[in-house]
Amino acid sequence: MLEMSIPLELVNIVEERCYYIIYVNRRYHNRISIPTAYYRSIRPLLNEMHRQQRTQAAIPDSQPLMVQFQYVGRKVAFKLDPNHVHGELAVRFSEDLANILGFSETVRYTLEKTAPRIVSLNLDDIFSMYCDLVEHVVVGDTKVPLLRIVDKPLAKNRRCTRFSIRSCTSRCRRRISTRWKSTS
Repeated sequence: MLEMSIPLELVNIVEERCYYIIYVNRRYHNRISIPTAYYRSIRPLLNEMHRQQRTQAAIPDSQPLMVQFQYVGRKVAFKLDPNHVHGELAVRFSEDLANILGFSETVRYTLEKTAPRIVSLNLDDIFSMYCDLVEHVVVGDTKVPLLRIVDKPLAKNRRCTRFSIRSCTSRCRRRISTRWKSTS
């Protein structure tokens, strides 16, 4: 049995999973959630992050934002209240938002910072495959669940591997990443 599930709506920002937390004077101040949507480029996402911060943290238009984001050379950078209007600030990103913006989800940033990685708005986990045919196969000295990876020919003498497998909570569920890796 093989069942494929493709979402009806494609989004790369999910509200419950994409947020950042602002700390003032080393205490939790606000969680700024980004509404669920599909963003084709980073600038509209950063504008929405600013808009949501102003709304959710109740910052008047006359005051600067606590965290100001900008897009610089394919990377996101931010400044924490350069005029110190709000106090000593820090910011931490959720795992999903950190992956998109190029930051680490485990760090509470207290200084202005440029992301170490480039922005990635790629849709990940576009579809899931449920399969009762996945078996544990010996690979080296370990038994692992494998599903065959198929190369898709692109053009003459070029191939593109499209699939990678990650285990999920369900016993038979496997997520397939849609990142393209070009091989020559």
